[in-house]
Amino acid sequence: MFQIFRTPKQPFLFCNLKNVFLLLILFNSTIVLCQDGQLDLTFSSYLEAGSSVYAITQQNDNKILIGGLLGDNYNFTRLNEDGTIDNTFMPVTIFNFVSSIAVNDRNEIFIAGGSPSYIKKLNQDGSEDQTFNFEGISGSGSIREVKVLDNGKIIIAGNFNQIGNTTISAVARLNADGSLDSSFNLNFPPFVSIRTLEVQPDGKIIVAGQYYTIYEIFRRYLPNGSIDTSFNGDESYYIYDIKYQDNGKIMIAGPFSEYSGITRHNVARLNNDGTLDTSFDSYNLPQNGTTYTIFNILVLDDGNYILSGSFNTYDGLPSKYLAKIEADGTINSSFDVELGPDYFVWDVFEQNDGKILIGGDFTNYNGTPINGIARLTNTSLSTDNYELKNWINIYPTVFEDKLNIDFNGSSQDTSTSFVEVFSLSGNLILSENILDSKSLYLDFLNSGTYILKITDKAQFFATTIIKR
Repeated sequence: MFQIFRTPKQPFLFCNLKNVFLLLILFNSTIVLCQDGQLDLTFSSYLEAGSSVYAITQQNDNKILIGGLLGDNYNFTRLNEDGTIDNTFMPVTIFNFVSSIAVNDRNEIFIAGGSPSYIKKLNQDGSEDQTFNFEGISGSGSIREVKVLDNGKIIIAGNFNQIGNTTISAVARLNADGSLDSSFNLNFPPFVSIRTLEVQPDGKIIVAGQYYTIYEIFRRYLPNGSIDTSFNGDESYYIYDIKYQDNGKIMIAGPFSEYSGITRHNVARLNNDGTLDTSFDSYNLPQNGTTYTIFNILVLDDGNYILSGSFNTYDGLPSKYLAKIEADGTINSSFDVELGPDYFVWDVFEQNDGKILIGGDFTNYNGTPINGIARLTNTSLSTDNYELKNWINIYPTVFEDKLNIDFNGSSQDTSTSFVEVFSLSGNLILSENILDSKSLYLDFLNSGTYILKITDKAQFFATTIIKR
C-alpha cells in the first residue's frame, strides 16, 4: 500500500539507486520524487531549428498557443498537450513576429505583434474572426501586449502613434468588435513605446516603457484612463515585466540595479502604492545593462516565482536563464535546471497541472535537443490546503499490462487530480488527468521498477510499481 505525505517545501530527492533503496526502507516502499526543473520527456517540440518563442498561453481545453518567430509567415501555432502540432488549427494571418497572445474564458483567441496584421481575433480552427475589425496601425509600429478585459474590451500596448485615422500613442482600448474605444486615452505624446502592461482585478492599468528611448515611464491609470495619483512608481528605470499579485503586491523586472535608491538587482517587489516592499530582496543577480537581466516573472500559485531571462547565476549559484525563488527572494534549490537551456528564455507559463512551459531562443535543454519550447517538471506544492483522504486504491502493483486506479466510490472532486509514471532515474514517462476511476495501460513499458505518483491539489503520494 501507500502512505500519504504533506508536500514539503524542500522535497526529498534521489539521484541514484542507492538513495532509492534507502528511501524504500525509510518510507515502507513509498518514495518522493526528483528535483523540479527537469525536462518533461512526455513533451516534444516539433518547431523548426532556429525558432524563437516569445509568448505562451493555454486554452481551457489544455491546448497550447505559442507565438514568436517560428520560421513561417504566420509566426504562431497551436500545440497539443504533448507538444505536437495541432493539425486542426490552420493559421492564415500573417505577422512578421508575434509578441503576445490572449485567450478569454470563451476560448476566443487574440494574437498581437508586428505588421501587417498587428492584432487579430481567431476562430478555433485558426481562421480570422470576420466580426473583429481592427483598423490597423498607420506607419511603422507594433503591439507588444494584448489583454482581454472582463467586459469583453481589449487593451493593447506597444509602439504606435495612430490607429486608423485617430492619433493615439502607445496604449489603446478596443471594443469587442475591434473598433477603437474613443472614450479611453492615456494621452501619451508621440514616440512613447510601452514594453509591458498589467491590468489589476479592479481594472487599474500599470504600464512601463520609454519616451524617446531616454525617459522611463512607470505609471498606473484608473479604468477611465486618468492617472492614478495614489501610485508612486519610480520612473528612473526601464522595466521589462510587471506582474500583479492577489495580495496587491506588484513584481517588476528589468535591467536595473536599484529602486528608489535601494539596491535591487533586476527584480523587485512593490507595495500597492508603488513603494518598495523591503521584505523581498534580490540576491546578487549579475547586473550589466541588458546582458544579464530578467525578461519575465511567473507568479506561482504557491507564492513562489520563476524568473527567466539572459542571466546565468542567481545568488552566486549557477542558474542558466531560469531560477525559482521563494517569496522573500531567496533561491528555491528544489528547482534545479542543471545545464538548463542553451540560450535565452523569454516567456514562462504555468499549466493547470503545475508544470512549467518555457519559450525562448534555445535549441536544447540539459543537452537534449528541443527547439524554442519545452515543458519542465514542477511538483513542489503548497502545504496550506485540506487533508488528503485515503480514498484511492491502486492494484495490482506488480502488473502485466495495466494498473487500476479506484476511488472507492468516493464523492471527492477529482477534477484537479493527475497521475504520473517516472523511471527510477526521475524521468517522466507518462502524465494523465484523472477524472474518474480508470485503468492505466502501461504495456509499452519495459520490465522493471517504476514510480507511480498521484497528485491532488496540495498533496501527493508516490509508490513503486513493478512491470513483469
